[in-house]
Amino acid sequence: PLNTVDVFVDGEWRSVLIGGSRGATPGIFALDVTDPANFSAGNAGDIVLWEFSGNNNLGNLVDAVQIVLLDWGTGDYRWSAVFSNGYGAPSGKNGLFILDIEDPSNAEFIEVADGAGLSPARIVDHLDASGNPNSDGVADRAYAGDLEGRLWAIDLTGGKDSWGVAYGGEPLFVATDNLNRAQPISSQPDI
Repeated sequence: PLNTVDVFVDGEWRSVLIGGSRGATPGIFALDVTDPANFSAGNAGDIVLWEFSGNNNLGNLVDAVQIVLLDWGTGDYRWSAVFSNGYGAPSGKNGLFILDIEDPSNAEFIEVADGAGLSPARIVDHLDASGNPNSDGVADRAYAGDLEGRLWAIDLTGGKDSWGVAYGGEPLFVATDNLNRAQPISSQPDI
């Protein structure tokens, strides 16, 4: 799955394409696709920005990475790649990854629970910088379900030290059938 967005990184606006490997070795990559006239084998080093793989919490991704502006703390706004950890992570954890597009070594993993995988996340902007219900272009919350039937709300306000599962770490909703068996949530929530 691919996603392309114009982002302000390294002091300039660039078109960045981020993709994942789906069922292959878990990972994502970022390419600078600002100027297609520069696409050649000789310029490959300038086009490839980074790769993120080899993380024990990373499983197989099934949907495109979301590219959003986030407040990393004290007004430190960064274009970020936000994505669920996918299915079948070796760690057995469900969670949300956040990578700084300019410097992916700035990476956060927000663990929500043990499990077999987190479905694709829906990212929303519903608050302004003062906390009022108004869109300001900065992502505030992520919603994602898991294969254990839990729908999670993840608070992305207040900077990376404040990011975490909303509602006291409890799921927003648990899907069960009439026998109280968990019903997997495998699709991105629609808000």
